[in-house]
Amino acid sequence: ADETHEISKALKSFPEVEFSFNPSTGKIFILGHVMTEVDHQEMIYLLKSLSFLQSIEDNVIIDELVWENTNALLVKNAIWRGVNLTSVIPGHFVLRGYVQTIDESTKLAEYMNLNFPYLDKLDNQVVVENTLEAQIQSILLESNFVNVTFQFANGELVLAGRVPSNKQNDFNGTVGNLKKI
Repeated sequence: ADETHEISKALKSFPEVEFSFNPSTGKIFILGHVMTEVDHQEMIYLLKSLSFLQSIEDNVIIDELVWENTNALLVKNAIWRGVNLTSVIPGHFVLRGYVQTIDESTKLAEYMNLNFPYLDKLDNQVVVENTLEAQIQSILLESNFVNVTFQFANGELVLAGRVPSNKQNDFNGTVGNLKKI
């Protein structure tokens, strides 16, 4: 129990890593996720500093390497260049960006389903530009801002046009709704 406690203490900074320890052989089996290679090296160093460990069977996934490899593959397809895989916490991946059409979004989802090994840990937040344009146009029309036009520039929404001064508060509310999208 004392050895298990020492291992738990060493792995405290790596909450997504689990272990199984065999005290009779001094062998530890670790699996899970760490964010970067530096985190992985630190974790292994901490484990090797425990004198009772004889061997480490390492099955820990380094998320940084997963992003780099996946993003390198995504950038090869011109329609997915606006899409990027990242992670905020170990073992939880987020696919973000823009594609033009629903068809492109479907192809991207199929590609990820076939090639990404951690689908249960993937949050797909890719925005379809055509759908987004329709939502924005609808909000502007519902708010009676027919003289306001919009376009996308590097992932940002640019509004242009004229708004009567007595409608300034309504327009600010509409902009707030657009920011939520």
